[in-house]
Amino acid sequence: MVEAIAVTFKNLEASQFVRDAVNDRILPHLEKFPDLRDAKIRVTIEMENSPIQAGPDNFAIKLQVLSGKYRGLVISKKRETFYLALADVTDHLLKPQPRGSSKGLPFWP
Repeated sequence: MVEAIAVTFKNLEASQFVRDAVNDRILPHLEKFPDLRDAKIRVTIEMENSPIQAGPDNFAIKLQVLSGKYRGLVISKKRETFYLALADVTDHLLKPQPRGSSKGLPFWP
């Protein structure tokens, strides 16, 4: 069973609320895959904005599998808000794998 996801922040103040939201949304999906039970997983949350040009902020969320059978798997999504980016990452986890894939991944990048 995946205990918790390591959440790191880049260009953004750390928040326990955000850490809890990431664990609440992503952990149930990861627990469906037995090969990920002992894997170390890191989620990096980043706010991107231009210091030169005014405009909306973008939030990037990158999920990385750091150990285990699927080590090296990365899912990265960017959206206007943290919640939309998190929803895109969780939706991506639910995408079915294409038939005939030779990678054998539970979900595909």
